[in-house]
Amino acid sequence: MFQGFGPSQQETSPASVIVEMIYQAANDNSDKFRYPAGKYAQLLLTKRKAEEDDIFIKDFTKQFVIQSVGNAINR
Repeated sequence: MFQGFGPSQQETSPASVIVEMIYQAANDNSDKFRYPAGKYAQLLLTKRKAEEDDIFIKDFTKQFVIQSVGNAINR
């Protein structure tokens, strides 16, 4: 599944880290909207804030579209 991703994207966070953040979010009574969970979440949010919507979305989705097309071709 992660063949088309770079090395940093293959280094996923342990499920326990994600579960802990989901638990915190579900039990938080504040108006906080985002709960960065995992190794690269804060980096991704920083990139999101720094770029225009269309540029961020194009770059972000490009990673998944290329991988999806590659998988379809190899079938």
